[in-house]
Amino acid sequence: MEPRIYHHGAVTGVTGSCHQYIASDTNLLIDCGLFQGDESDRALNEFGFEVSDVTGLIVTHCHIDHVGRIP
Repeated sequence: MEPRIYHHGAVTGVTGSCHQYIASDTNLLIDCGLFQGDESDRALNEFGFEVSDVTGLIVTHCHIDHVGRIP
């Protein structure tokens, strides 16, 4: 499997940073942030992927828009 990166937040705005790196035996999240401001109407558990498949988490820094949705 060729590595892929999926963007689940901070795509159409600047909050909710959540990016997923998937390779053959790796499924990592890079941040898992809370949506704020105009984007705050999104459900907190709206991930767009199966959380139980994630094998690790990389946190870039501890602001709520980067860590606020960590299950």
